[in-house]
Amino acid sequence: MRSLRPPATRTKKPALRSAVSIFTPRSRWHAESRAVSRVLHRALPRAPRAVEVHLITAGAMRELNRRWRGTDAPTTVLSFESRSVFPRPGVPRGIRYIGEIYLAPAIIKTRGEGIERYALHGLLHLLGYTHAGKRDTMKMEAKEREILSKISNT
Repeated sequence: MRSLRPPATRTKKPALRSAVSIFTPRSRWHAESRAVSRVLHRALPRAPRAVEVHLITAGAMRELNRRWRGTDAPTTVLSFESRSVFPRPGVPRGIRYIGEIYLAPAIIKTRGEGIERYALHGLLHLLGYTHAGKRDTMKMEAKEREILSKISNT
């Protein structure tokens, strides 16, 4: 006797994608936000990750740098790795929250460099790269060049 039920179909789960959330004060830095989003979406590893990016003023960056690094001067980028194993509110299950990147567009602009490089630099810190020693610095800079080259060729 034949079954009247339709054949079982397998539903494919949608692939999880990495998430980049960008926060800016009072709708400033639109072009910079788009550039940062583009470079980080392309540079994030295939495994789904979530990262928060904050574009902040030079004064706010100076305060963060003083508070967390003991240096009373602004800098271009700071990264804070997530050390929590607990899920982050707003981040879907299956996506690992890796931390926060703080960028100071005004300071980056005075240096005459693109914000993309600094966003990538912050991301590499969240992924475990450092510049504590000469060898680490060379490895991190080589990775930055490799990723920026791939991104600019796509």
